[in-house]
Amino acid sequence: MYRSTKISFITAALLLTSAQILAQEVEVEEMICRDMGDIFCTLDEFSESITPDAQGLTAKPGPVPSERVKSRLNPSVIDLQDARTESVLNLSGQAGKPAEVRLINLNPDVNTWHLLKLTWNPQRIEWFHLENGLGQNLNVELSSNYNNGLVLTNANGEKQQCDL
Repeated sequence: MYRSTKISFITAALLLTSAQILAQEVEVEEMICRDMGDIFCTLDEFSESITPDAQGLTAKPGPVPSERVKSRLNPSVIDLQDARTESVLNLSGQAGKPAEVRLINLNPDVNTWHLLKLTWNPQRIEWFHLENGLGQNLNVELSSNYNNGLVLTNANGEKQQCDL
């Protein structure tokens, strides 16, 4: 039994040694890494992240993720709402009005949760959470015909304008 264990250990050591040799002989070409969000890398970069050690193979820490990857790894509540709809009004140049008004319906099928973003300037941005208690019976929208705020439309088609 001691002899078969020793032979298995030697066989495993030979396999690891040959794997290191094969990894070093791979040509540099682009490949797509399927983990962590389809990061493009090259085999050369990948092979540099693996260093032979006296006790076997070890890995070096990978590169710092880009901002795009970070945003996918740490999504906001808005990013998680795939069905969301957004409407934007550009009010630049109107005195006493925000430069941009953005209404986000987080789930149009439910039509209950909305976010209203008022951008006065890059340093002053205000967010408001609006909750529609009537769901599909009341539509909340921005309208280019009414630049002072929101337009509420009930199930009968009646409209009410709400100033910002």
